[in-house]
Amino acid sequence: MAKDRSKKRYDKLELIGEGEYAKVYSAEDTKLGRSVAVKRVRKKFLDDKEKLSRYWKEAQLLVDVEHPNILTIYDLMKSKGCLVLELMKGNLKQVYGGRPMPVKDIREMLLQVARGLECLHKNQITHGDVKPENLMLSRQDVVKLGDFGLARRASDEEGGLLKGTTKYMAPELVSEDFGEVGTASDLYSLGFSALELMIGPEFDSLFPDLIAFGSNKQMAWMMWHCSADRKFPDIQTVLEGVPDDLASILQKLTAKPQSERYGTAKELIDDLTGGTKLIGEAIRDDEAEANELAKQKTRKRRIKAAIACSLSLIICAVIFWAIQEPPPTPVAKVIAPVKGVVKNVLPIDQKFVLDQSGNWKEYKLTAADSVLINRKKRLLSDLQLGDRIVVHTRPRTETAAGFLEVFAFRPETHKGVLTLVDSENGKIKFAVNDGADEGEVFELAAIDETEISLNEETENESQPLTIAELAEGDEVIVDLSDDESGMVALKVVATRLISIEGLIRKLDPPNGTITIGVNNGGEEEQLVTLPIDPACMITLNGLASIDEKLLSVANIQVGDEVKIGHDIKIKTIDAYRDFGDLGRILLINYSGNTIDVKSVDATEKQQYRITPQTSLKLGGVAVKLTDLRAGDSVELSHDSPDDATPPLISLEATRSPNQKRWVILIGNQAFDSNKVTENATANADLESLQAALVERFAVPANQISVFENESSVRLRNEIPNLLGRLSSSDELYVYITTRGYRDKGDRSYLAAKEFVPAKMEDTGLALDWLIDQLDESAPSRKLLLLDCSANSSEKSASGLSMVESIQASKRGGYPKSTYILSSSGEGEVGLVSAEEQGRSLFGLSLAKAFAGEADQQRDSDIETTELTTFVIESVEEMAKASGRSQRPKLILPDDTPPRLSDAARQATIDLLSKLGQKGFKEPEIRSEASAAERLAGGEPDPKLAAGILLIRVGKINESLEILESIRLSHPEFLVAHQAVIWIHFYKKHYKIGTAKISELLTQIPKPQKVGETYSKEDLALFEWAGRLRELAELGDWVPAPRVPENQDLSNCDRLASGHGPVANEKYLAGRKAVRERVEQFQSELAAEPDSKAKLERERIDFYVEKIASPSTVTLIRSGLDK
Repeated sequence: MAKDRSKKRYDKLELIGEGEYAKVYSAEDTKLGRSVAVKRVRKKFLDDKEKLSRYWKEAQLLVDVEHPNILTIYDLMKSKGCLVLELMKGNLKQVYGGRPMPVKDIREMLLQVARGLECLHKNQITHGDVKPENLMLSRQDVVKLGDFGLARRASDEEGGLLKGTTKYMAPELVSEDFGEVGTASDLYSLGFSALELMIGPEFDSLFPDLIAFGSNKQMAWMMWHCSADRKFPDIQTVLEGVPDDLASILQKLTAKPQSERYGTAKELIDDLTGGTKLIGEAIRDDEAEANELAKQKTRKRRIKAAIACSLSLIICAVIFWAIQEPPPTPVAKVIAPVKGVVKNVLPIDQKFVLDQSGNWKEYKLTAADSVLINRKKRLLSDLQLGDRIVVHTRPRTETAAGFLEVFAFRPETHKGVLTLVDSENGKIKFAVNDGADEGEVFELAAIDETEISLNEETENESQPLTIAELAEGDEVIVDLSDDESGMVALKVVATRLISIEGLIRKLDPPNGTITIGVNNGGEEEQLVTLPIDPACMITLNGLASIDEKLLSVANIQVGDEVKIGHDIKIKTIDAYRDFGDLGRILLINYSGNTIDVKSVDATEKQQYRITPQTSLKLGGVAVKLTDLRAGDSVELSHDSPDDATPPLISLEATRSPNQKRWVILIGNQAFDSNKVTENATANADLESLQAALVERFAVPANQISVFENESSVRLRNEIPNLLGRLSSSDELYVYITTRGYRDKGDRSYLAAKEFVPAKMEDTGLALDWLIDQLDESAPSRKLLLLDCSANSSEKSASGLSMVESIQASKRGGYPKSTYILSSSGEGEVGLVSAEEQGRSLFGLSLAKAFAGEADQQRDSDIETTELTTFVIESVEEMAKASGRSQRPKLILPDDTPPRLSDAARQATIDLLSKLGQKGFKEPEIRSEASAAERLAGGEPDPKLAAGILLIRVGKINESLEILESIRLSHPEFLVAHQAVIWIHFYKKHYKIGTAKISELLTQIPKPQKVGETYSKEDLALFEWAGRLRELAELGDWVPAPRVPENQDLSNCDRLASGHGPVANEKYLAGRKAVRERVEQFQSELAAEPDSKAKLERERIDFYVEKIASPSTVTLIRSGLDK
């Protein structure tokens, strides 16, 4: 991925310091041509918002406050974690190199820092960490406050208690006994810093009592500062030569009680303003140090002269008023300057010999005379043989003594940067950037003899270079000369960084060269070979170092994109490389947005970060992280060679096909007969589902069989062939979208292309045939997705009703091994998506499910329960959003075999048929029941039928005994429970009957799986139980011992309620019907008292449905296959 690598604003970075949070580099501002400091936060803190806030707080304070004694901020680059600051010589500890700071410089340092603090305090800012390391010295020898990481505004409610460095910490920062933290705290730290700078390395030895506070030095300093009885000794007893006033200032600065300390920086400034105002001289070389003594005398004379001058002005004013005309001004004699060349220098005798056109003359200097070399004041000993000299003699006058001014001129060489090129007037300016004259700006005249070269070239088209070929920003080495007429450039050796971009084609470390292929818009690439400067600054993807080691040529490689800055040698290389990798995903942290990848050629895994900018694709299609899965093969790229968890630029994933997955897709949208309504969404649903299965669910494309608008003949031929190819370890998914119908014999058919409703058997695909084919096939996982939702405009059947119809006609469990998901519930119509026109809700949800949304475990294996649960909830939610209802129904497989053989089943049915006959005898019942029991092999069905038949012949007690034994041994036979309850109510044993109702309610199975509901038979049982329960409560004609207690009735109510609202509603409906009928009976009895016995019989027949009714036979017969 290419990046914008336009010319860097800040170049030539060189590490000059580092701390816990950041590193500091010197750099060149290529736009403004100045040296700067770049403070870059360490990478490990870029994501630490708490620590990073300190960094940006410093930036904001520097931006808000400008002052000559406060470090200046030039630029702020938050995205890179950088501040661009004024470049300083260093802090005072570094500058003095461990040596004590001269006493004479302490006063000026205090004054400059106090001015900076005064500005801060006026802006309601407390620095909080004043110490020698934060007192910076500029290249113009100005002291400035830096490092505002602990500073805060006095009004900053979010700022915590200011701390700082414990060695310089004000006592109130440790203990509230010393008052509040404020501006006086900074002044205390300043005073303590001044004492350490004055004393130097021996400072800590003045605190022998620190050991009393423990071995932890930081804690010991804190305890010392907050101990009122510990004080710094009088500075004059420790250090000689400290003036009384300065000693008093330092004592007041470091007073622990705030009442004895300076309260404001202004107070400190007022006490300091009588001192010296020069600080940089003590830092210079030994020769300049020697000159300092003379300068101190000069300063004293200036102070005295200033006083004398003031007195003179007063006297002059008096004379002015007394004398009308001023005295005549004396005229000095003019002496012509002498020119020559130095032939000898005698420093001890303060003499030098000058050759004046062959005439040698000796000059002796006095203390009043001066020597200037190239217009800078120097000593006589600085003269060199061959220097061109001009001697000016200033004659004595009545008001001044005579003296000599010796001007020496010699060629000089300086290194710097051009700041002005004026070719029209033949002038150049350059700023010196190294040596003792660093920062000085020279303005030179270019003459005909000036030699000029640029990047070692001295000619342009065979003509000597002129200053017109130079440009601002060029680095130059200038030989210059000075005379009385001005400064002249003798030789200018210029170098200019030229930027080129291209690809590295060759690296030649032995010869120290790099070959770059540059394409400037032409068809052929131009190869450029350049030598590498040993100090070449190299970055890779914006990084100058990896593992805290600066990059070298060894870190770049052939093929890297580069932007190179060169003059005669390569000075900078900004390389960019996409780091690629091929591998397989081992682990995905979806919440943490990371992935672990094992490369094809690596033994260990590598973790990568997914950012909002990362391009994620699966099979060439843009996806989200949640669409990826462990096991996916990936090709990825990043550009962070030093990051332990690199952020990815791009990730291309592919998913290997799962050879165990097979799919059959059947869809019919249009039909030959106009009697069949078009299935408008079929084609679109097939297409989207096929794409999701291949691209996301990893079904091999050649293992998906698509039958679109096919005939029933082809389906009947092809499906068995396809199923015969599968093994038990395979997975099979069958999706069908078409219309469904049932014929007069209640057989269900799927409409094929040629389907005609009047000829279903010939033109349709029998659904039971298809399910049988699936049940008999080998795969262990089989799922039929059936979308045959009824359409209100025609007499078509839903998938659910067709499957239930087949179930009713089959013996044993059905289907045996195939899960079936019908697109809608009973009586519901399949709906079309409002958002995606032309798509059914069922088809749309299936596509989403196979695309991965149903994969809750995110393991690339969508289990049947995951798939069906997702589709049911998705369809129901989308339907609800449109104000309608559609809920798919799951039909579970049941491979339970028939309990009874065909002979036993038929014998039991023949026995039950007698319930509808008249005149059968007890022996006949017992004979046929005995024969049926032998065929049933211990199954209770024949005995259950016999028990009921015995009721018909009046053998109530024997019947009760038989039925009770069946109820206890086979509690799942609910008919046995009903028959026992009926007998007890028949015998008016309501108390016992109510208890049996409770047992019945506990035996009715509750729905266990998603989408499962109570059967119609079970719901009828709840209503039946409710009727009997109410009868027991209202049976006022029953003797008291047989009447149930309230807790018995309440137990029935509780159990019914525990089956859920639908079942409980049926139960309550039964109770309500009894209450209404009781009211009717009571009114009838009141009207016809003589008909009491007849009405009571009718009442019982109403309450307790006769056990010989056809519905009872149906209940028993339905249980024969279950």
